[in-house]
Amino acid sequence: MLNTYRQGFSVADGWFAPNYNDSVWPAKVNTDSKVDLLGVHPNGTPYKAISNGGNAFEKMELATAIFPNNSGWINGARNNRVWPADINGDGKTDFIGIANNGSIYTAVNSVNINGEMAFDYMNYSGGSGFEASVWFDSSHNNRVWVEDMNGDGKTDIVGINNAGNVCYALSNGNGTFGNMQTIPIITFPTASGWFNTGRNNRVWAMDINGDKRADFVGIDDGGSIYTFINNGDFTFSVRRESVSNGFVYKSGWFNTSINTNVWPEDYNGDGKIDIVAIDSVGKIWYSLSKGDGYFETVKSVSSGAFATSSGWFNTSLNDRVWAADITGDKKTDFIGIADDGKFYTINNGSFGIRNVSGDGGFPAQSGWFSTARNDRVWLADINADGRKDIVAMSDSGEIYYALASGTGTLGNRNQTSTKILSESWFSLSKNNRVWAADVTGDGRDDIVAVANNGSIYVSKASDSSTYGIMTYSGGVMCNETDVNQLLNTQYNTRMWPADINGDKKVDIVAIDNSGNIWYALSKGNGLFENYRIISGSVFPSSSGWFSTSRSDRVWPADVNGDGYIDFVGVDDEGVIYTFVNYCNYTFSTRKESAKGITYGSFLYESGCFDPTINNRIWPITVNSDKKTDFIGIDNFGIVHYILATSNGLFANDLEQISAHKNLQNQSTWFSKSYKNRFWPADVDGNGKTNFVGVGLDGYIYVSGDMY
Repeated sequence: MLNTYRQGFSVADGWFAPNYNDSVWPAKVNTDSKVDLLGVHPNGTPYKAISNGGNAFEKMELATAIFPNNSGWINGARNNRVWPADINGDGKTDFIGIANNGSIYTAVNSVNINGEMAFDYMNYSGGSGFEASVWFDSSHNNRVWVEDMNGDGKTDIVGINNAGNVCYALSNGNGTFGNMQTIPIITFPTASGWFNTGRNNRVWAMDINGDKRADFVGIDDGGSIYTFINNGDFTFSVRRESVSNGFVYKSGWFNTSINTNVWPEDYNGDGKIDIVAIDSVGKIWYSLSKGDGYFETVKSVSSGAFATSSGWFNTSLNDRVWAADITGDKKTDFIGIADDGKFYTINNGSFGIRNVSGDGGFPAQSGWFSTARNDRVWLADINADGRKDIVAMSDSGEIYYALASGTGTLGNRNQTSTKILSESWFSLSKNNRVWAADVTGDGRDDIVAVANNGSIYVSKASDSSTYGIMTYSGGVMCNETDVNQLLNTQYNTRMWPADINGDKKVDIVAIDNSGNIWYALSKGNGLFENYRIISGSVFPSSSGWFSTSRSDRVWPADVNGDGYIDFVGVDDEGVIYTFVNYCNYTFSTRKESAKGITYGSFLYESGCFDPTINNRIWPITVNSDKKTDFIGIDNFGIVHYILATSNGLFANDLEQISAHKNLQNQSTWFSKSYKNRFWPADVDGNGKTNFVGVGLDGYIYVSGDMY
């Protein structure tokens, strides 16, 4: 009996279209040993449906979100712990997040295989130390920042602990971080009220002397500015003080009845961070850094653009006014997002003129500034043009942006691509060349593909069950001429993902016209070696093994359970032939298992390998002994199987399981009107085979164990 679970991959939404190659697979998206469903829509967007055991599946979800709120990343119960920042020094904004246990995660800004702006999956960076319960406790103001600690052009994580010590985790420049380190200097201790939530944020990490390294600045209730200068050797200067410099608490500065209206920014473009602010009538105030740890007296300039009395700083919403360089002249401009989502800007040098731009893509009523979330709309340079853009993250972790034009206006809202492949990768002009397979050996199936020129691309699965952009693996499966041979649609499938060397990392293998074996080894980190060839005569095409007058009947499969893939094929008489892998890149001579006699075996004349219907005979482990068996479904819905015995041989007789009434309608489940949507797979993680199928309505159907 097939059980029904959750709607998702429906035909109406474009899944299983016959004019594309296969793009839905049973795959291990996470490491719980249960087989899930993974699909890449023909538009290139990946989706997943997770098996929860008991032959059930969760609802289909997008598989590329970063820092989604359902995992608590931007929940207002903690202080901000997700930030946009350039962590690899390429000038483009990436994302950093710190988990509850202090582990640092990153998502790197890149360009996907289609040339579209995209973010890599959320990746554990290797760093830790900033535990959420200590560092992001909402009983204190923000005291963790993303700034360049050591002047290498890559953004690090810096913080001040309760004692006032400086703590930091350095970026390695490749999306990873080191562990937290501590500098035993007393800067702004919590006990002295510097992070009191009765004031708005008034301590910052920022470069005030232009040496590209983060210093620390704080302003007390009397308006005095205190600084600690980074010496460049992981020590800091003694405290320096600019007395009563204007930003006095009693005058309304740092008042928690309004949102943030004081910022550290470079007001005059000299490379040193100043302090800028907007008062209740919209006047702009600034105190310039002298570059030696001291600040000039506060000055002001009339503007009237973002008066607090006009609701721009209303605490019923999160921050939505910022000081930032949006024109690329290195001077501070101001930008705000109105209730209707449109952008209002005033440019440095023409503060009396307010510009309006954008298509209203971030309206307050859509929740973008909800106080139930931490800040999730930021000013950041997403495309490395030197201008700050609008960057935002939805509840589901999708990234949206609006680019600064350079003239003080911003464009319409866009979404970074969640596509990992373009439609052309699933074109019927070539046989299947995109697969779900564990190429890293971590127990999760990645997505691997072979390009027109033979280059291998990989989208690695992360520990959050998401998928990153497709990146070139450094390896080549074959040259462009041989791609046209090995993926030629005049033949059945003869290129596959399979582990040829038993290292638990899936490689890519193929059989050419002459029966030679081609392979490219996975290095285990998303990279591949270039191809090699094993000469031989394994199922040559001239003998009809890959004829399209039959459905697929040659496969790589581990028939003896030693962890190395062998090659197996079934001829028209149902005889099973194997070439056993000797584990040293050589294969045995051909071995033959007599055809089954009890039920006629998998005979072509009995309808097996009929090319007018989709695949319904598969090599798969049926009984948990790690050897690959065969299982198939006949026209009456009866399930047949034949077990592997030893040394690459199979039992003589087929066994059968009583008919599944849901499988008797072959014209539905195996119709060529749709791509493959029925598979044997271990969906409950017990080592035994179930059947899983996706109905035309998108519902997932699952059987019990087959053995």
